[in-house]
Amino acid sequence: MLFDDQRIEDEQVDPRKIWLSIRYLDPEETDASTAADTAAMIALVALVIVVCAVWGLLWLKVSGP
Repeated sequence: MLFDDQRIEDEQVDPRKIWLSIRYLDPEETDASTAADTAAMIALVALVIVVCAVWGLLWLKVSGP
């Protein structure tokens, strides 16, 4: 026979491989994901800058004349 007589239920399907395939085949998903990653990185950098600025201002106020 050309095909094996295995039933579909016997095969193990990895859900992670399925989701990786879906993301790979859907170009809009990757664009949205990249945009979301970029926005998250910009927000994180902005938050770090604000925290450092506040910390620096407080340090100057405490150590000032």
